[in-house]
Amino acid sequence: MSLDAGLYDSLRRTGGSLLALLQTRAELAALELGEAGGRVLGALLLGLLGLMLVGFALLGLSAAVVLAAWPHWGLGALLAVAAVDLAIGLALLAGMRARLRAMPPLLDDSLRELQRDAALLQRAGREPPR
Repeated sequence: MSLDAGLYDSLRRTGGSLLALLQTRAELAALELGEAGGRVLGALLLGLLGLMLVGFALLGLSAAVVLAAWPHWGLGALLAVAAVDLAIGLALLAGMRARLRAMPPLLDDSLRELQRDAALLQRAGREPPR
């Protein structure tokens, strides 16, 4: 009876420890998701506002250049302005892509902690009982 009670207590403690470990990891994951969401939303709003303002400025500048050059170059002025606008737009998109690639992977810290936990549990499973 004492052996069964000891085994039951040991299993109960182990289960409680595993639940506490999972709770800690879930809290870390939730924290990381919240931080990542805030960073992404902030970057997205700033990026959209910046692109909108740059777009308006380019539109006005493009119209002014085309109107000023129309008597001399006509359609060539419109094509040149469109090419410059396209080059600037592509450069902005490339910069945004590089920034997104530089961001750390989602839940990186949580995954690292889970890998560490798994390694510890595997080592503990290989050690002979005392």
